[in-house]
Amino acid sequence: MNFTNLFDFIILLRPTLLLPVWAFLFLGYFWGAHLSYIGFDFHFPQKFTLIAVSYTLLMGGAYVINQITDRETDKINRKLFLIADGIIPVKTALSYALILEFVSFLLAIKIGVDFLLIWVISFLLTLAYSVPPLKLKGKPIVDMMANAFGYGLLNFLAGWISVGHIDASAYLHSIPYIFSVAGVYMSTTIPDIEGDKKAGEITSGVFFGPRLTAILAFFLVFLALLTGFMAADYIVVVVATLSLPFIASSIFNTEGLHVKLAYRVPGGLVLLYLSLRFFPFLVLGILTYFGQKLYYRWRFNLDYPSLTGR
Repeated sequence: MNFTNLFDFIILLRPTLLLPVWAFLFLGYFWGAHLSYIGFDFHFPQKFTLIAVSYTLLMGGAYVINQITDRETDKINRKLFLIADGIIPVKTALSYALILEFVSFLLAIKIGVDFLLIWVISFLLTLAYSVPPLKLKGKPIVDMMANAFGYGLLNFLAGWISVGHIDASAYLHSIPYIFSVAGVYMSTTIPDIEGDKKAGEITSGVFFGPRLTAILAFFLVFLALLTGFMAADYIVVVVATLSLPFIASSIFNTEGLHVKLAYRVPGGLVLLYLSLRFFPFLVLGILTYFGQKLYYRWRFNLDYPSLTGR
């Protein structure tokens, strides 16, 4: 395997989407360990590291499967070229995904029953999200709920159990993140509405239309703000407060940069805080951003990731 193939397979895992996976693991760890808002941690328990590796492989494999099932839609929307454009054959990608999921499963068994239960539920949810006949991704409202509970609850709890047992407090702290993910997800469906329509995908964005989708996104993030106050989670409170003006702007301007800022600002603020709070997350963020910048410039002559681009 040459370097080109190697980097293709790394990018096939969708590092941009792995960042939120890592973010919710760190947030779950943050609240499970009852850490202070200010600090800069370098070291983590072995259980957290093993969970992070297992969950990364699980979700990376899920993203590969998602690209396989969405290859026709991705071709229309002109994104995620590796499978959509046949650079990596479908059979090869599927084998790769199965290997990732199998290694992740073996690690989950080693970690323990508490994580294994979350792993199994997460795995089944990722299959239901991407694979027919269920394919929750193409079902309005259900697509939003799958993302909200997948990241905001399961992903969050995976980080929590690395340092504590799941109790009422764990669920209380997950509620603002469930609403946050739901709201941000709604915004992300807006740019793909036309492409999803052509591919016959009835996402929440397609079903509600751009303006109503943006209104629902605002309402959901506002609920995240309220429940953040109730849970005394000032990470959510600050991020939601700063993000709501951008989401409100997307209600009146449902195209271009306004919509992109509606979902990029909330995620960017969370990533910024975690980078300032946890050294490993800072390293992951730098490698993911600049690694992809170099890859996409070299491989496809694209400026990606970009604030104003796709």
